[in-house]
Amino acid sequence: MVAGRDAATFGEAKNSWLTGTAAWTFVDVSQYILGIQPTLAG
Repeated sequence: MVAGRDAATFGEAKNSWLTGTAAWTFVDVSQYILGIQPTLAG
């Protein structure tokens, strides 16, 4: 989310941690809950 023109801090990005949270949640779900582990061979 980026603050719009009416905001006091126009252009400021907010909640940038959400993208990283989604990526780590996918890793947690796929590797630890489902048991899918990456291997050296792919």
